[in-house]
Amino acid sequence: MGPLSEQSINQVLAAANATGELQIMSVDCRSSMCEVLAFGNDAPSSSQGWNQAIGEMRKEPWYSDISGESTAMGSQNGRFTVATIFQRKKH
Repeated sequence: MGPLSEQSINQVLAAANATGELQIMSVDCRSSMCEVLAFGNDAPSSSQGWNQAIGEMRKEPWYSDISGESTAMGSQNGRFTVATIFQRKKH
């Protein structure tokens, strides 16, 4: 895959989310960061699936363009919510 982009993130998420456990709401990349928002069922498999997807991203060559990563997870009314921010390295 090429450089860090919405397409490269979406490709890894699609492969890691083959069961459809997670609903990817948005992948938005800007010059300094990429933000990923997703929902799932309030079950351990949703958070495990997300952690697996992030693990797969860390194996990608474009991950070297990331200087930091922050994830917030929560659950409410039977829904799992996750937001992850990838900070791009300054060039």
